[in-house]
Amino acid sequence: MITGFSPRLKRLVLFPAFLTLIGLSGAWSQIDKVPTGDQTTPTTIQTTAQPGSELPTQAQSPAQEQIQAPGPSPIPAPNQPEISFQDLGTVPEGKGCEVWYYEAKKLELAGQLSLTNSTYIDFLYRLAFVFGPEAEAKEAGRTLAQRALKAGDQASVISLASSWIGDFGPDWEMYGLISAAGLATGNYRAVLDAAAAARKNLPGTAKSRISELSFYEYSARNGLGDSTWTALAFNLLKTANLDSWGAKTLRLAAALPGVDSGQAELALMRADFQEKKYASAALHAANSLPALLAPGLARHLISEAARSFINIDDFTGGIAVMRRYFPGAFGAEGQDDPAPAASADRVAAGLSSGVVEERLWVAAYYLARLWQGKGDSDAAAILFLALTESAPSGGDSDGALWNWLDITLKRIAAADIEDFSSSPALASIQAAGPSVPSSQARRPFELGTLAEASQRWKNPSSFDDLVDGYNRSLLKEKAWNDALALFTLLGPRLSSTLQTRFLYLDGRLVELGLATTAPSDKGGEIDKAFSRDNFGKILTDSGAEEYYRTMSAWRLEIAPPYLLALPDLSGKAEPNAAGPDGAASFSTLSALPLIDNYLAFDLNDLASAQALKYLGSADKSLVASLAFRLSSEGQYYPALRLARDAVNRGLGSQFPELYSLIYPRAWPEVVAEGAAIPGIPEALAYAIIRSESVFDPTSVSYAGAVGLTQLMPSTASETARGLKMTNYSLTDPRDNVRIGMTYYSYMLNRFGGKPVRAMFAYNAGPGRMQTWARESGELPDDLLLETLSIAQPRQYAKNIIQAALAYGKLHYAIQPQDLLEYLVNATPLPAAPLSAALPAMPLPISPVPAAPQVPAEPAGQTTVQSATASPVPSPAPSPETPQASQETEQAISSNGNSDQMVLESGITR
Repeated sequence: MITGFSPRLKRLVLFPAFLTLIGLSGAWSQIDKVPTGDQTTPTTIQTTAQPGSELPTQAQSPAQEQIQAPGPSPIPAPNQPEISFQDLGTVPEGKGCEVWYYEAKKLELAGQLSLTNSTYIDFLYRLAFVFGPEAEAKEAGRTLAQRALKAGDQASVISLASSWIGDFGPDWEMYGLISAAGLATGNYRAVLDAAAAARKNLPGTAKSRISELSFYEYSARNGLGDSTWTALAFNLLKTANLDSWGAKTLRLAAALPGVDSGQAELALMRADFQEKKYASAALHAANSLPALLAPGLARHLISEAARSFINIDDFTGGIAVMRRYFPGAFGAEGQDDPAPAASADRVAAGLSSGVVEERLWVAAYYLARLWQGKGDSDAAAILFLALTESAPSGGDSDGALWNWLDITLKRIAAADIEDFSSSPALASIQAAGPSVPSSQARRPFELGTLAEASQRWKNPSSFDDLVDGYNRSLLKEKAWNDALALFTLLGPRLSSTLQTRFLYLDGRLVELGLATTAPSDKGGEIDKAFSRDNFGKILTDSGAEEYYRTMSAWRLEIAPPYLLALPDLSGKAEPNAAGPDGAASFSTLSALPLIDNYLAFDLNDLASAQALKYLGSADKSLVASLAFRLSSEGQYYPALRLARDAVNRGLGSQFPELYSLIYPRAWPEVVAEGAAIPGIPEALAYAIIRSESVFDPTSVSYAGAVGLTQLMPSTASETARGLKMTNYSLTDPRDNVRIGMTYYSYMLNRFGGKPVRAMFAYNAGPGRMQTWARESGELPDDLLLETLSIAQPRQYAKNIIQAALAYGKLHYAIQPQDLLEYLVNATPLPAAPLSAALPAMPLPISPVPAAPQVPAEPAGQTTVQSATASPVPSPAPSPETPQASQETEQAISSNGNSDQMVLESGITR
């Protein structure tokens, strides 16, 4: 027996026996050896594997005592066809056994996985796992175990994962693979051993992923006939947030014999709700009575029961369940309620007496939601308003108030003045709202309702969607002074986000003479001072949305604050893999062989994925170095993320070239050619590409939009036909950019040469843009943006404007004032960048705080399909992805009565 060596060294010593086992006896003498440090590198193997041969399983290490790996994988049946292995090829100079891993990965990603190819790939991975350097051996062993699990070879999974842990130490994924394979084969002892080892060796991970670990443990104990874990599993009914592992555990517990039926039904309801099986969840909710009605029940169980009915539009069924919480407010069980408004009054009266039990408040809230869904809006409004007074928390109160406000504004908009006095939903407004002649009823009632509600809400941001939606309706109706009045009434009660937006809007409305603060001197000095003051307030608020700071700087003719930190790199060479001068001081990449080798073997996506693991690394110089390396290989998106991380941690001033990776001039010849065809400024072309695909030429959105400019194939086909392009590829940068920029130019020509309107048309469709233009009249495009009924194209245009300005300064020496005049007002750009530099800040405004951090990159946009037919279909940009940013890539979220909108208390609207 060989002792005193690590398991991997033992396998190297036993290499001749290994060759014999796999049918390569005598091959050792055929292998040329190239010294590479301590390794002996085989360069060529030409042989045929014998039927039934297989690489040996790895030896078990002493550190692996808790996980008993089974014996070697079963030998294939003798009647399997003989597999001829191709020449392994010559190992490149300076490379060693790691070559086998990269060759296997390339073959695997090629997707030609016949039986012969799959066996050969496994063979190469096994060679790399046994004999490769540590980095490649780890990845090869991990991949082998994953492939075995996918193939259903559970015994090999346990053997490989156990050997991996013995060689390289504890690893959560390997413990999970052992557990999954052990459950599949009934090897429950291996599962429990893996769970115990994970708890001991990876306590932090085990704590953060306790639901996954518990599922494996409970499943194994159940398989061994031990049911003492059941009570622990049912504790998940009390957990507010249930993940997929918790759902599996509840299903496991509910299936046990002897479990209380009500508890089992609640468990199955939770599991179905978590998995979005709402019809089944509603059925289990109805079957869970009286467990669902029990005093002290967790509020989230009532919420999930009600929302299951709401999500399948079974409002009657949901009401039948929720009314059981209030037997005194309704007739006999099973009878329809002939007067929901009267029942709502009785429920509200019951909640107003004494301390309200939280479960009853939640049941009443969802009863109102269900009434609202069924169309009984009067009953819903009565109960929602009452619930604001008895809510367990501020978030709960806001949830009820939001729904009351939503119902009430819609009722006012739809009602005649004669209806106001007879509607219970509007009764409270008459008492609280302004007294006005009936001929002026609608607008004062709306403003009065909002003013009344603002005095009750706790978190203003919860009402942004309603208030902003109402403000957009004022702009569409050209009720300019009413828009000013809205901000006057609600200003201090608005969120900081809306305060910024309304400051800019009101400043522009007054600046343009559409509204006035001084009717006797419209457009006079008072109005001018009002606009300047609004813009100045925005500029000096470092927490304001950066787009509005930029637009305010434009109106005050000063440089946008976020551009102050960006260097002027126009005329300078693009940074190379080594980075800027002084990059030699960066950490060496020799410590990261996987990344370097992935790039050397044209596995660029794997290199990028590995490099992104270093985001936030303590060695920020390493992060910067990786950014330059990946950029030089054309991996612009991961380079952008790494560069931004480095800049945000202080390396921007030391290495300003990092900014050129955040706003890269990718494929400069291609983009220059594509932008020149329709005469689009390159800064704008790059901004569109960055916002659409973040420079991933192979990106495909959920809607099927492809490539750098995110074109739908139908749009691309029609546009390419006009260009007489009969043979093109949407993943080829040159073809995609040419077609995308040409299509954008079509939109530009169609909408009066106005770049922002062309952006709206590109994103939301020319038919929709035509409607918006007709509704808006001749509003400037920065105000037209605020009237759009869909949030996504508004954010889309903001993203592009901000990115275009950054490109203009970094690469093209275009003054921001000139570029904004072009983007918003379609004023032609100067023939050359001759404009004088803008001042940083005019008096008397106080100095601008430090420029914000570089924002998160956009990951594409959500397509908004046009409802109106048009000669050229609208392209569908890539999927929406929320971003954290103060500059261009702010989160894009749909506003409205979403059942998944979680308030601070946990109540969902």
